[in-house]
Amino acid sequence: MPTQDFKGTINGIAIAAAQTGFNTIFAGLLPRTITYTAADTTPSVLSASFMQVANAGPVTISNFDDGVSGQLLILKFDDANTTISRDNARLANSANFTSANYAFLVLMKIGAEWVEITRSVANG
Repeated sequence: MPTQDFKGTINGIAIAAAQTGFNTIFAGLLPRTITYTAADTTPSVLSASFMQVANAGPVTISNFDDGVSGQLLILKFDDANTTISRDNARLANSANFTSANYAFLVLMKIGAEWVEITRSVANG
């Protein structure tokens, strides 16, 4: 397969690379996972699209720092101790989100707010 040149931005990161093959062309579009620091109430999500959250005790996340408009953020929870507050988010039913083990919350940054796209709570 011939080499393809790709130039552009993904989540605000400039990308310029020559890549070979269909799979490697789209490798830069895969989710960028970042590490959440337990008990952080305003974690940085700079260039992130996926973050796994686990807290040993009750923690309320009031905002996600360094997000950019249009950024999609998938949160996976490994606890039932985390609350996402409505301080800087538009959440379903106008209520805070309380995590559960194996729960997911998908948010998109629009202007100054994070807007809920969907949520899922698995029975696991």
